[in-house]
Amino acid sequence: MNPCKTGVVHLQHRRQTGITLLEVVIVIIIFCVLLGSVLESIYYYQGKAEEAAVQRLVANMRIALNSRQYEAIVAGRKFDAKALTKENPLTLLQTLPENYRGEITNSASADLAPGCWYFDVSEHKLVYMFSSKKSFLGDSFERWIFKVEFNRLPTNNAKQVDPSQAEPGVTLVQVDSG
Repeated sequence: MNPCKTGVVHLQHRRQTGITLLEVVIVIIIFCVLLGSVLESIYYYQGKAEEAAVQRLVANMRIALNSRQYEAIVAGRKFDAKALTKENPLTLLQTLPENYRGEITNSASADLAPGCWYFDVSEHKLVYMFSSKKSFLGDSFERWIFKVEFNRLPTNNAKQVDPSQAEPGVTLVQVDSG
């Protein structure tokens, strides 16, 4: 056998057995891109799940407010809607959420960790501070602010009613998000 041929065959064999640094870098880049898109999806769906949980709790508070109104009507008691506008709507629920931090002033809210509820006693507003930031660059967390508002609804929708004859009521409305 020719020694030249064996040397060439030996070099080609060595080249085919390993992977190059370029191939490793390409695999790492592809892996990082895929991992980044998976993490972005997880982050997005965690935010949507948190938003859905907040909306579900708000719906429960609205039902509790309506129940309080109808309970007074059925019992024949006068419903004090104006007093209810100053109350914390979370107290209407049978159990408070685990992430409820209590009734505090607006100045003390800066010390709270994100992902929690609190009731601002000075403004009579219920606030939820999301656990995810508005953007990667900013340091502020999105907040949804709710308030129990007094309203008067006509007893008969078909005709105009004098506001003094309308049934008083309350509703939980989102007044701001920021």
